[in-house]
Amino acid sequence: MPRAPRRKTSTTPLPLSLELWHKNPANADALRGLISSEIFKVAVATLVQANQPTGLPTNVALGNPAERMAWLAGYTDFARDLVQLTKSRAEHEELVPWGHIKPTTI
Repeated sequence: MPRAPRRKTSTTPLPLSLELWHKNPANADALRGLISSEIFKVAVATLVQANQPTGLPTNVALGNPAERMAWLAGYTDFARDLVQLTKSRAEHEELVPWGHIKPTTI
């Protein structure tokens, strides 16, 4: 019986750290090409639309609206994070933890 062809294995350890990802500009270029493709855009839009919360009762098989909101947030965060991977470190906005809260004076 003939053997099945062997899959080519990657020599890059998966997953990469963000530092290692950004050291190779080809990563961002390849990902930019992927996420700008029509099929990727359609896939993301399909998942986001399919996980919109509905006005159905919570005992319906579609699940609890709060759970659906959490799933929806995860899909949109994932899509935004992929776009961020296409940018260089210099293009990233440095976020300060709790920087959006302004001190108040009494």
